Amino acid sequence: MADDEQQAAFKVEDRRRFDAAGQPREAGEEPGTAGETCSGDATCQSGGTCEGTDQGAGATGAAEGRKNELTFSSFVVGLATQALMFMGAMPAPSGQQIERNLGEASVIIDILSMLERKTAGNLAEDEARLIEDILYDLRMRFVRETRAKAEQGSQSA
Repeated sequence: MADDEQQAAFKVEDRRRFDAAGQPREAGEEPGTAGETCSGDATCQSGGTCEGTDQGAGATGAAEGRKNELTFSSFVVGLATQALMFMGAMPAPSGQQIERNLGEASVIIDILSMLERKTAGNLAEDEARLIEDILYDLRMRFVRETRAKAEQGSQSA
C-alpha cells in the first residue's frame, strides 16, 4: 500500500521565471530546488516533488478529485436522470422508486431547455449535440407519460 501511495505522488514543477524572492532566475538555474516552499508548509525536493504534513495527502486527493470533476455534460446528464426518475422511467440511486411527478419532470426539462438557449454558441459540438438529444428524448417521454396519464384518467372516470 505504501508503494501505491508513492506512485500516486503529486509532482510540482516550478516553471516561473522568478524565484520566491521575486528576482529573475538565472538561465541555468533549475526551478524546484530543495528547500523552496511549494504551498502551505510543504517543501519542494529536487525534482519538484512536494513533501509536507498536508501537501502529500491533499495533492493526491486533488488529483483523484479531478477524475470526478463536474463537467457540463455530466451536469446535463444528472439533470436528465432526475427528470427520468420523476417520470417513473428509472428508480432512484438508492434503489427505491420515486413517486411519479410530471410537474417536477417538466421543471427539469424547462431548466435544460433554458441551459440550451443560454449556452447556444458557447458549447463544444458534442456538448451541444448531447443536450439537444437529451432534450428531445425527455420531451418525447414526457408527452408519452402525459398521454398515458390522461388515458388512465379517462378510463377510470
